[in-house]
Amino acid sequence: MKIERIPKVGTTPTRRKFWDDLRNVILASQKLAGRNVTVDEHYGAGSVINVADVRRPTGGACCIDGECSVISSTDCADAGGNFLGGGSTCEGVDCTQGACCDEDGSCTVTTEVECTGVYQGDGTDCDSNPCPPPGTGACCVDGVCSIHSAIDCAGIGGNYQGDDTDCDPNPCDIGACCNCFGCEYPRTVDMCIGAWYSGAVCDDVCPLGRCCQYEGVDFVSCAITTASQCVASCCDPPCPEITFIWTEGILSCVGEDGCPPI
Repeated sequence: MKIERIPKVGTTPTRRKFWDDLRNVILASQKLAGRNVTVDEHYGAGSVINVADVRRPTGGACCIDGECSVISSTDCADAGGNFLGGGSTCEGVDCTQGACCDEDGSCTVTTEVECTGVYQGDGTDCDSNPCPPPGTGACCVDGVCSIHSAIDCAGIGGNYQGDDTDCDPNPCDIGACCNCFGCEYPRTVDMCIGAWYSGAVCDDVCPLGRCCQYEGVDFVSCAITTASQCVASCCDPPCPEITFIWTEGILSCVGEDGCPPI
């Protein structure tokens, strides 16, 4: 925007006052409109008013303590409110509740107290779909791998491997798990609390044998167990004073197969 000098119109002071007044009116109106304005003065040749086509952020609806008011985003943040966007109004806004995103990506409008997922803030709604879809990953069911969300995997009795995991290579390799409970099959490595053997069955890796229990040098008991079961660490409560001696292949505790003295 350029204000040109008009020669020979009134006296010099009159022309100068006219252009000064006009410039001030333009500057004031543009600043009120929210635009950035600068002036390049060229004395004797006119003035150039630069009007940037960038407006300052406008106010919008703000929820504070269950009430809605239209203020700037800065004032809303300073008051601890939830700003609903520049240019938004309080029409139809309920500041006593907001959008709630559940684990499965669904959205419901409820109060913050009743929200069992991630609350999006007072006055928000589900119209703009604020809830991201749930992540997916490999889900193992009896050694078979398929892609599901964590909640869907749990629903089919599977073991979720984590977001963004996949089935190639197959993370659902199954095998036998030998522990204090004996042998568990089928189990993946992350399902096993004990010794895990890939691709094996219980008879291959968890054979039975005679487990002799002693307290000091005194014989206490005899049982037929796996090696994993016949260990002091399996005692509940812990029994560090107990000695266990396991012998593979002896499947009797009587007669010649009984526990020898120590």
